[in-house]
Amino acid sequence: MLPAVIAELWMFSEPHPTDLEKVKIVAHRGAHKSSEGILENTLPAFDRALDNGVWGVEFDIRWTKDNVPVVHHDASTGRLFFEDIILSEVSFKELRSRVPEIPTLHEVVQAYGKRMHLMIEIKEPLNEIHERILSSHLEALSPVEDFHILSLHEDLLRGIRFVPYETFILVSTWGLGKISTQALKQSYGGIAGYYGFFTKSLMTMHIQAGQGIGVGQVRSKRIFHREIRRGADWIFTNHAVQLKEYLDRLRQTRNKCLKFFVFK
Repeated sequence: MLPAVIAELWMFSEPHPTDLEKVKIVAHRGAHKSSEGILENTLPAFDRALDNGVWGVEFDIRWTKDNVPVVHHDASTGRLFFEDIILSEVSFKELRSRVPEIPTLHEVVQAYGKRMHLMIEIKEPLNEIHERILSSHLEALSPVEDFHILSLHEDLLRGIRFVPYETFILVSTWGLGKISTQALKQSYGGIAGYYGFFTKSLMTMHIQAGQGIGVGQVRSKRIFHREIRRGADWIFTNHAVQLKEYLDRLRQTRNKCLKFFVFK
């Protein structure tokens, strides 16, 4: 009974000031809010993240038939929009005329590059044309400092040669053993996955290797506290605005306490 109580108190206790300053909130597919008509991976979702001071946004890249990179999670549009269009089967001109809400990578980089950190997830294999286009869109940004490139599949990252390996973050939706081994072997920038998959020892191993830790699906204060205390670098969340406001309050409270104890 006592160990359980201690563990519960530890999870609710405030993180160390250093950890509070280190952690960064990433709006998963932007700060979308369906109740207000703000859809994932759209400019309004990214605007909401920017307007609320969120550090970064995660979004997904797909390609049209004429090799225009667009920001959309699924291979088709039916889940979010009235028209069900397979992106790879239409030109960008047709896509824009039928579903104008889907932005291009160029539009996102122009609007938010160097204003928020861009976590760009690659969803499908890239050919040489894709890589060249991707490189041209990101050439004004600095890898690692301004953006990272994510993927669920290491093979998709191996074809990207215009950025250093530190730019890559491997993501897993089930278990972390495989991507942990791959990331350590290749000296990638880090790994990311559901917070429940991470053990403290696994996190420590990657932190000691100089790699970042991204934890996903965080929504409660309890888990937020725990992941900050465990050393997470990036908090991926569908509740970015609320967690950013809460993080600001934690930082302000901590700063006031520190000032109170400083003797002049």
